[in-house]
Amino acid sequence: MRISIFWSLCVIGVCVARISIPDTCKETLDSDDVVCNHLNNPVESNCEKIFNDIKSHFLKVEKLIKCIKKDKNATMEACGEYIMEGEPNFMKIEFDYWKLMNGFKWNMTQVNTYMDWRDKSLYLWQKVDEASGRNSVYPKYK
Repeated sequence: MRISIFWSLCVIGVCVARISIPDTCKETLDSDDVVCNHLNNPVESNCEKIFNDIKSHFLKVEKLIKCIKKDKNATMEACGEYIMEGEPNFMKIEFDYWKLMNGFKWNMTQVNTYMDWRDKSLYLWQKVDEASGRNSVYPKYK
């Protein structure tokens, strides 16, 4: 009976205990690096891939937030330096409109989508700040 209850909880998404904090930190950093590589070297072949990789990074950040809520001390020990930076590394890359337009061969819709994703990133990092106790420097998003 206990196994059945445990399995049911895992199936509906309550099984947070299996999240590995060090693995989650590494995955979050790695996904941030992938986005940084796209932005530093924009090429047409990654025109749409960058959006998938940013979305993947957001999923990793959401998982990181769960880790902070689950065990703040262990999470801060594993990736506190990254968390305390206050934003993902890809947000620190200067927004160069022409470099992105010419490199990715984006249209205005794609540029606007990228700008929306940047806003979403700030929103997620606000949640990281709240969970970690770091004082957010961003305006409150709703």
